Amino acid sequence: WVRGELSNFAYLLGLNRIAGRSFSDVRQYPVFPWVLADYASDELDLGDRATFRDLRWPIAAQRPEQREALQDKYAESCLAAAGEFLPFHWGSHYSSPGAVSYFMLRVEPFTSLHVLLQSGKFDH
Repeated sequence: WVRGELSNFAYLLGLNRIAGRSFSDVRQYPVFPWVLADYASDELDLGDRATFRDLRWPIAAQRPEQREALQDKYAESCLAAAGEFLPFHWGSHYSSPGAVSYFMLRVEPFTSLHVLLQSGKFDH
């Protein structure tokens, strides 16, 4: 990948495979990071670091105020846990079966999974 012999997609797919993610398991569906930070410009300046998000931080912790809110949430969960559950930063996972079927809604088998999750109805 560093030498340019592997595409970004192939590299990330390999990382997902090493992490145990698979297209065959909606609970561990492959994930690909959002890399852009600039969604307002008509043209992207690929030479400007501000165009890209800071991959040191999760997508929900890009700004200092987001990180502070997550730290507060973790501290609150430590107090609330009281041995009943482990403290957490996020209350849900970004790669849940519901999230995967939502984003892949128009592609089988996700259409059928969505209908199953929605009590047999597609839209309402």
